[in-house]
Amino acid sequence: MSEHRPSAATVAPQRIGHVRALDGMRGLAVIAVVLYHGGAGWMGGGFLGVDAFFVLSGFLITSLLLQELRSTGHIDIWRFWGRRARRLLPALALLLAVVVPLSRWAGDGSPTAPRGDVLATLAYVQNWHLLAAGNGYFEQTTLPSLLQHTWSLSIEEQFYLVWPLLLAAGLWHTASGAAGLRRRTAWALGVTVLAAAASITDMALQAKPRADPSRVYYGTDTRAASLLLGAALAFILTERASNGDRPVRPFGRLLIAVAGWSGAVAIGALWARASGSSPWLYQGGMALGAVAATLVIAAVVTDQFSVLARVLSTPLLRWLGVISYGVYLWHWPLFGLLTAERTGLHGGWLLAVRIIVTLTVASGSFMLVERPFRTACLSSVRRRAMVGFLAVAEIGAVLLLAPGSGTPPAELATGEADVSTAVRSADEISPTPSTAGQRAVRAARAPGTRSPAPSARDVLVVGDSVGKSLAAGLSPYLRARGIHVTDAAVLGCGLTIGGSYHYFGQLRRQRKLCAVWQSRWRGAITSTRPDVVVMLVGRWEVMDRVFQGRWTHIGDPAYDAYLVRQLHAAAAVEASTGARVVWVAAPYYRRGEQPDGTLWPEDVPARTDRWNALLRQVAASDHVPVIALDRKTGPDGHFKESIDGQQLRFDGVHLRQAAVSHLGPWLMPQLLGPMRAPR
Repeated sequence: MSEHRPSAATVAPQRIGHVRALDGMRGLAVIAVVLYHGGAGWMGGGFLGVDAFFVLSGFLITSLLLQELRSTGHIDIWRFWGRRARRLLPALALLLAVVVPLSRWAGDGSPTAPRGDVLATLAYVQNWHLLAAGNGYFEQTTLPSLLQHTWSLSIEEQFYLVWPLLLAAGLWHTASGAAGLRRRTAWALGVTVLAAAASITDMALQAKPRADPSRVYYGTDTRAASLLLGAALAFILTERASNGDRPVRPFGRLLIAVAGWSGAVAIGALWARASGSSPWLYQGGMALGAVAATLVIAAVVTDQFSVLARVLSTPLLRWLGVISYGVYLWHWPLFGLLTAERTGLHGGWLLAVRIIVTLTVASGSFMLVERPFRTACLSSVRRRAMVGFLAVAEIGAVLLLAPGSGTPPAELATGEADVSTAVRSADEISPTPSTAGQRAVRAARAPGTRSPAPSARDVLVVGDSVGKSLAAGLSPYLRARGIHVTDAAVLGCGLTIGGSYHYFGQLRRQRKLCAVWQSRWRGAITSTRPDVVVMLVGRWEVMDRVFQGRWTHIGDPAYDAYLVRQLHAAAAVEASTGARVVWVAAPYYRRGEQPDGTLWPEDVPARTDRWNALLRQVAASDHVPVIALDRKTGPDGHFKESIDGQQLRFDGVHLRQAAVSHLGPWLMPQLLGPMRAPR
C-alpha cells in the first residue's frame, strides 16, 4: 500500500540521523525494568521504563515514516510492516519455542506459559487478553505467566499497525511542494497532541481509588499518550531537520540543556519513588514521565554533543540499548525460572546471576537471530529454513506443551454448593460470641454430652479457597464410600473481617462477602443439616494487614486475641445444629518468591505455625478435634512439594484432588471420628 506524495525534487531530503544517545536511553530504560522485576528496592518505579520505550518508539517510527515521505514522496506501508516483522517476530518466535517447553519442564508451583497467553502474544493482543483473564499487573492472585511482559509489545505492535495508516490518511490531500506539506504536518501535529491529551484524560477518568489499576495500566487507549507524545516530537524535529537543521544559538542551547536535564531528573525521581498502587501515578504521574522522556529525547537529538547526550552515549548504555529488545523479551521468563529455590541464591547474588544469564541469552539472540533477519544478511534459503524451524517448533510447543490455563480449573471449580438462598435468609450472629455462648459450645463438644450418630452421611466443608480445594478432593473420595460432601467454602474469605492487607506485596482490600462469613456458614449448616462440619482456614489470617488502624500481622498480641475470638465464633456457628465439628490445621504455603528470592511474608512458616497454635488452643478449650495437616504435609516444619512421591499442591497453596485422595485413608477416620463410615 502506498500513497502519492510530492516529488522528491520539491521536498528537502534532510533527515534525523542515527542518534547514539537514544540507544543509551533505551539501555537505561531496560535497566530500570530489569531491576524492578529483580526486586531492587531502590527502583520501585522501574516499571515506568516501559513508558520511555513507548516514547522512543513513537518518535523513531514517526520520524522514519516522515523522512520516507519527504525523501520519496510516498509511504510504502507494506514495506514498513515487513521491516517491523523482520525486526520483532524472529526473536519472539525463538522465545516462545524455548519458553513453552521450559515452563512444562519446571512443573507445578512454577510460572507457566498458558496456551491462551502464547496465542495472544503471537496476535499482539496480550494486554487485552490479560485484562479479560483477570491477570492484574499489580494485584497478582496467581502465579504470573511467563509471557505476561509481552503486553507492552502488543501495545507497540498495535501502534505499528494503525499509526502508518492514520498518518497516510492525514496527509492524503497534501498540496504539492514543501509549503503544503508543512501545513499538513502542522495540522497532524495538533491532532496528535490532542489525541495524547485525550489518552491522558482517559487514564485519569478510568483510574478508580482503591481499585486494581490494571485496566488503565494495560489499556491501549490509556497508554497511547506516550507513543503519541513521541510522535508529536517527531513532527517537530523532522520539520526542523528538513529546514536545514540550523545551528542552535547559545541561549537556545541553554534552554534545551535545562529542559533535558529537568526531564532526566524527573525520570530518575519517578523510577526511584513511584509505586504501582499510587493513585497519583494515574492522575498525571505517568503522563509526567512520558513528557520527561520526550524532553530528554528532544535535548539529545537537538544537541548531540551536549553533556547529557555524551552521558547517554557511553558504550555500555549503547550496547544495552542495542540488545534491549532481547533483554526485555528474555528477562521476565528467565527470572521466573531462575528461582532462589532452584539456584540456592538470594538478594543481590540471585539478581546478578539472573542478569548475567539474561544478557548472555539476549546477546546470543541478537547475534544469531535478530541481526541476521534484520539486515537480511542470511541467504534466502537459510532464512527460510530458520523461519520454518521456528514455526514448527512454535506450533509444536503451543499444541503439545502449553497448558490450557495458568491454574487447573477443576481443582477449585468442582463441588461448590449453592448456598445463596440460605445465606440470604440467615440471621447474622455477633462477630464476638458472648462468654455464655462460648460455654455452650464447650458443653456441646464436651465428651459424653452427645452420643455420636452410628454413621455419617453428609459432610459440610467451610473455609477459604484452600478449604474449597480440600472439598473438591474429598468429594469423589467420600462419594465412593457413600458420603456426600457439600462445599460451602468461599474463595478469598477467611475469619478475619475488614482491613486492607498485602498479598504478593500489593495492597488488597477484602471482598464485602467475607464480612458475613458467620451468616453464610450458619445458613449452609441450617439448610444442609450435616453430620460433620469441617473447617480449613488460615491463608488470609497470616497476611500483613491493617487492624485497629495500624499495620500488623499474626504474632501481635492484640491481633492474636482477635483471631482467638473469631475461632470461638466459628466453633459456635459450626456446633449450632449439633454436628460433629472438625478443624484442619493450615498447611505450609509457598505461593512464590519475592523478586529478590525471599519468601513473601504470608508464606513464612513461623506465621503458619502461629496460626495453627492459636487454632489448637481454641480447639482444646472448645473440645474440637484438629487434623494435623500441617505436620502431615510439612513434617520438617516447612513447605514440601510432595509426600511419598505425590504432588500435594498445584500452585503452592491449594491442594490437588489427587493429593487429597492419596491422603484419604489418613483423613477419613479423623473426619468421621467415632462414627462408623458406611460401606
